[in-house]
Amino acid sequence: MGVKFEGTLFLPNPAKSFTFVMLSPEAGAQFPDKGMSPLKGTINGTPFEASVHPLKDGGRRIYISKALREATGLKLGDTAIFEVEPAE
Repeated sequence: MGVKFEGTLFLPNPAKSFTFVMLSPEAGAQFPDKGMSPLKGTINGTPFEASVHPLKDGGRRIYISKALREATGLKLGDTAIFEVEPAE
């Protein structure tokens, strides 16, 4: 599998309901610097697929959908174990 890291769900804009997690630098290094890239992995052992969103500061984040939060039992501010790699 890919790179394992611990991440905390956050809300970048309180006016929106989108929840994200920042990739660790090691996990983010697997993906291109520009454009969204597909990924696959697990959150606390639950498989998922998403896209990596590169940020202007060089960081990368992934969107955690409401359905995925419900499937994993996670809420805003919770910390989880992620394992991610580029999707083929």
